[in-house]
Amino acid sequence: MIQRKAAGAASASLNTGQWVATGVGSINNSAIAQSSDGTTWSKTATKGGITTSGWGVAYGRDGFGNGLWIVCGEGSGIAYSPDGNTWTGASNSGGITSGFGVAYGKDGTGTGRWVAVGNGPIIAHSPDGNTWTAAATVSGVTGKGGITEGRGVAYGKDNLGGNLWVAVGKGGLIAKSTDGNTWTPAATKGGITVQGQYVAYGKDDLGNGRWVVVGGGSLIAHSSDGNTWTEAAIVSGVAGKGGITTFGYSVAYGKDGTGAGRWVAVGGGSYIAHSPDGNTWTKSANVGGIGSYGRGVAYGQDGTGADRWVVIGAVGVIAHSPDGNTWTEAATVDGVAGKGSITNGYGVAWRPPFGTGQWVAFGQQTSGSESILATSTNGTTWTAVTGVNLGGITSAVVSAAYGAGKLVVLGGGSIIATSTTNGTSLTAVPLANRGGITNGEGVAYGNGRWVVVGYGSVIAYSTSGTSWDAATSVGGITEGKGVAYGNGLWVVVGRGSVIAYSTNGTSWDAVPADKLGGITAGFGVAYANGLWVVVGAGSKIATSTNGTSWNEVPEANRGGVANCFGVAYGNGLWVVVSYSNSIIVTSTNGTSWTEVPEAKRGGILTGRGVAFIS
Repeated sequence: MIQRKAAGAASASLNTGQWVATGVGSINNSAIAQSSDGTTWSKTATKGGITTSGWGVAYGRDGFGNGLWIVCGEGSGIAYSPDGNTWTGASNSGGITSGFGVAYGKDGTGTGRWVAVGNGPIIAHSPDGNTWTAAATVSGVTGKGGITEGRGVAYGKDNLGGNLWVAVGKGGLIAKSTDGNTWTPAATKGGITVQGQYVAYGKDDLGNGRWVVVGGGSLIAHSSDGNTWTEAAIVSGVAGKGGITTFGYSVAYGKDGTGAGRWVAVGGGSYIAHSPDGNTWTKSANVGGIGSYGRGVAYGQDGTGADRWVVIGAVGVIAHSPDGNTWTEAATVDGVAGKGSITNGYGVAWRPPFGTGQWVAFGQQTSGSESILATSTNGTTWTAVTGVNLGGITSAVVSAAYGAGKLVVLGGGSIIATSTTNGTSLTAVPLANRGGITNGEGVAYGNGRWVVVGYGSVIAYSTSGTSWDAATSVGGITEGKGVAYGNGLWVVVGRGSVIAYSTNGTSWDAVPADKLGGITAGFGVAYANGLWVVVGAGSKIATSTNGTSWNEVPEANRGGVANCFGVAYGNGLWVVVSYSNSIIVTSTNGTSWTEVPEAKRGGILTGRGVAFIS
């Protein structure tokens, strides 16, 4: 099972992304396969009741913010998996018995929503991937937005930047929705006839948002708003659209190997075509063993983080490409039919490595005008957050960490608060449930357990984040300031023995004084990719590869930071926040740091903590 990393501090290693493919195995037997690189595939442990065919597949979130895979097909209609390997049939499918397409996006309020399309109610939606509800029926409108059987669905933006769902299928061919529940027919169809098969959202060659639909008739059409569609360009001397002549089965947007945007479409005829803008299409250089037709296509990464396209279809079943143009057949494993037991492929999707997401930085108010919370997608440019319900946290947020779909925040007032919405709505932990912590200073999650440090009992632990117990020993720590988990080890920093470690989070041992790396009082600690980083009194930063012996980072390499209070790692970047001077500094290796300019700090004037939400 692939475990979610605890954001902000606790991660055992950097994960690669994951591919999941669907299709048919032996006769009348569905198949789901998984891969870490798109090249070598293995059969999943279970299929969650998907029987004769697996069709659509997508990755998103459950109702608690945890990562979730959804596959739709025949049999149970819809199945879900937290790891892409072990699948469970949805408790209900909203009436869909044969699902053909699925996607994850947002409802009209900005809350996460799954949408699946198929037969029966045609379109259904879910907040968690498990419990599904049929989409609304609009009086006077056939089916759902004119669609009588759903085949594909995607989430993106309209031409004004508003959230938009687009579904395709039989009947009205193309429909749109702002919330995934109420659907209206598209104004035009761009020459698509018989059936809209698949839809995706990406960009044109100028960087503007673009929708692309594939299916019958004109084969490929595009739109800037999901409502008015135009047939893709006909190129003189090229059959169909980039050699796709009989039917378009799938389309996706990604990169061409050089960083430029690229669309790839698959279908009957030449099987694979690519385009820089979704309008003008070129036949691919080869098809990597795909025969008869290509059925599904997706863009992601191989096991090293390099660009990778994957196409699934017939004959060779799965092919991969670094650029969407030159294709290689996926590896065949001895004794395994097809590719990971798939002999005829229909759908494929990719999820990024855990640890890509959002940074949340916290600070302290001194005059009542500064922000105490800011967010960032890259760790270098920050945006202030306002109007947040802090669950009783007042004046300062000093630490936060994410794990098991929950954010735990420490600060003034309620001391400990939790959130299942990435910090936008917090709930206070009652005094009796805080494990003796009277003032929380640091928090982390790892190996199914939360640990909080501070004053009072100094160290407390919890498996839920909402009910806490005091540690049995604290390793000489008198005031806990920071905590992290990594590679099977917990590390706490603070005053007293300065740094202590534990393998279980309940009993702790002190690091000897001569191995503290110059740290005389520790305020923050984090682990990632084989490296521990501790920040402490004055301008001290120290690193360790084992958590028990530390080395000081020279002053010239600290980016001018002073009074360091928090450190975290995410998406390839270390971030340290401080109470004064540089406030925020970043590093790619933990040993050489660069200051973030004041104009890009999102209003944070006194940094106290930082976390990364995946």
